[in-house]
Amino acid sequence: MESQGRSAPLSMSVVVLTYRRQDELVRTLTGLQTHLPAGIEVLVVNNHEDDTKALIAREFPHVRCLETGRNIGCEARNIGVSACSGDIVVTLDNDVNVEGAGFADAIRDFFRRREKAGCVSFTVLDPAGAVSRRDWCHPRDRGAWADTEFQTDHISEGACAFRKRAFTEAGGYYAPFFIGHEGPDLCLRLIKLGFETWYTPAVRVVHHASHEARPGWRAYYYNTRNNIWLAYRHYPGWYALKYALLYTGMALFYAMRDGNIIPFWKGVLHGVTQAKGQRRDPLDKNEFEKLLEMHAFKPSLARKMVNHLFCKDEYR
Repeated sequence: MESQGRSAPLSMSVVVLTYRRQDELVRTLTGLQTHLPAGIEVLVVNNHEDDTKALIAREFPHVRCLETGRNIGCEARNIGVSACSGDIVVTLDNDVNVEGAGFADAIRDFFRRREKAGCVSFTVLDPAGAVSRRDWCHPRDRGAWADTEFQTDHISEGACAFRKRAFTEAGGYYAPFFIGHEGPDLCLRLIKLGFETWYTPAVRVVHHASHEARPGWRAYYYNTRNNIWLAYRHYPGWYALKYALLYTGMALFYAMRDGNIIPFWKGVLHGVTQAKGQRRDPLDKNEFEKLLEMHAFKPSLARKMVNHLFCKDEYR
């Protein structure tokens, strides 16, 4: 539904999730300090036990820092969103930079226009200024659709904004996922509540994709396991099997290419043996039809694999 008329300004908070990479965090906070208007709350959630809180107190005294004491994965984002006060909550990773003074206004404008929107993912650029291939997981071709606003089944967890009410009603990110596909999982729960998830080219950020604190095995284990859990938790029976087989096959291809076959097989084992411990709540007919509408422009799996054939760094 398109909003009619003007309403009171939406309050906004920014939550930055950090794990080590203090130099990247300083760059991100400096960008926020430069480009955000006064009065927007900024909160850092530190997913590591170090001196980040002291650094922030010294260099960015207006920024609040919460500490988890250890890496708890996506649950740390839930802590940050719960602790902030804004109607709209922007969530960023510590290596994602805001550029441009219109950042906050563009987000507010989006949520005024899209009253059913629970989340919007930003356009993520690489450091050279091109739309990032590694960060494009939307169900449309990057080259043809990057400059168009559309509904999506993907949430770019470290480069997006939520209507806080929607995030809270959906229960936030599912903590057992830890990392990998927690965004699509949350997106499907938003659909079940009647909220929409969008991609917009009106808000742009730069992802420096720092390799520090990214274990080489991580994507091959968590993406494989969580894909199986995602299928079991949300999809109707036949589609769940199709989805799990297709994306497990794709993960096997990447694991063999990159020499990470052991983490892959561990992901398969844990994905299958622990699936029954997950709550199964498949999309109903109307919800599933909405998902299929989003997938009408989806590139083929073969095309996606070819696009990433020689791009090891782009498999997350």
